[in-house]
Order: sequence, then C-alpha cells, then structure tokens
Amino acid sequence: MALLLTVLILILILVTLSILFSPFHIGLYVEKTRPTAKADLDFIWFWKTFRLRFRVLKNELSIYLFGKRIRTMNISSGNEKKKRKEKVSSKDNSISVPPIDLIRSLLKLSIEVLRTFSLEKIYLKIDIGTDDPATTGMIAGYVHTLKSIIANRKIDTGKTTITIQPYFNEERYDIKGELKIKSQLKNYIVPLLRFMLSRPVKTVIKNKIFR
Repeated sequence: MALLLTVLILILILVTLSILFSPFHIGLYVEKTRPTAKADLDFIWFWKTFRLRFRVLKNELSIYLFGKRIRTMNISSGNEKKKRKEKVSSKDNSISVPPIDLIRSLLKLSIEVLRTFSLEKIYLKIDIGTDDPATTGMIAGYVHTLKSIIANRKIDTGKTTITIQPYFNEERYDIKGELKIKSQLKNYIVPLLRFMLSRPVKTVIKNKIFR
C-alpha cells in the first residue's frame, strides 16, 4: 500500500512539473489579399500535442489533439445569448467600479505576465498603393522608420521581418502578418502569488467573502 501511494505521488509530481514546465505558444496570423481575408489565433501547449485555433472572422473554435482536429464549434450564437442576458441584467444592477488600488495591482500583474513571454517571430508584409502616389510614399517611409526603430532597440532581427512594397500606379491594400510568442506556466506562479497577497486583493476578499 505504501509503495502504491509513493508511486501515485511521484506520478502526480511528474504530471505537475510537466504542466508547469511545458511551453505554450501563442500565434496570431492575419492575411488580407484580394478578394479574401482571414485572421487566426492559435494556442499550442504541452509540447505541441494540444492546440486551439480560433478563426476570428468566422467565429469558429477548433480543438486539435496530436495534430488531428477533434471538434469545431461556432461560438457566435453563444456570445449573442450572453450579450442579451447581460443587457437584461444590466438594467437591474448598478455599475460597480473596482478600487483604484486594485486596478493598479491588476495593471502591475498584466505587465509582469507580458514580460514572461519571449518573442519567437514577427513577420509583416504590406503591399500598398493609394490613389495618391505621395501618400503611398509617405506610408512606405513610416514603415521603414518603424524598421529602423526596431533595429536601434536591438530586437533580434533574425526573428523580425518587416517589408513593404509600394505600388504607385494602382490601388492595392494587401497585408500578411504573423506574431509568435511563448511562455511557461511556471513563470506565472510568483506574479500571481504577489498579486493575491497584495493589500488591495486581501481587502476585497475580506470585504466580499468574509464580511
């Protein structure tokens, strides 16, 4: 019995460590070319065995396991029902504004969480042509300035690619972009503990739960 309990504890520890140390990847893909457009948001976790893909323009959420799609859901109808329910309930409930100290703690937590992400890839390709060649040239100049700012801030140029192709003889608005970042759940333990133990959060818990 003791041996079985030890094995179960070891398995639980290994599973917990796997969850905490397994990297997850977030990817945003945007493409607008004549005549189609798409925008996808990817969440990949547990050594790429689990994947969620949200097709923004279609309001579709697909679930993948080991590279195979197991389910696709349309979430637009659920959102519409939720909005109608919130609209009805909002008539009876007054707006509760959180304390300013709690807002500051939330902002601090958000900044700490964002800092845990590491950049994998930034790709942006713009094909643009307006009815005014001067405007087209101005936009191209802004994009080249952005590239210079990124280079001066020593962002890894091997992971960052930004290109623009101006068209001075025709109107054209095509864009293709990709952003990939990654992190690990273990990176959130300290920020979340710091947030939960902060004075504003403890005050809210005390007033709302233990009053």
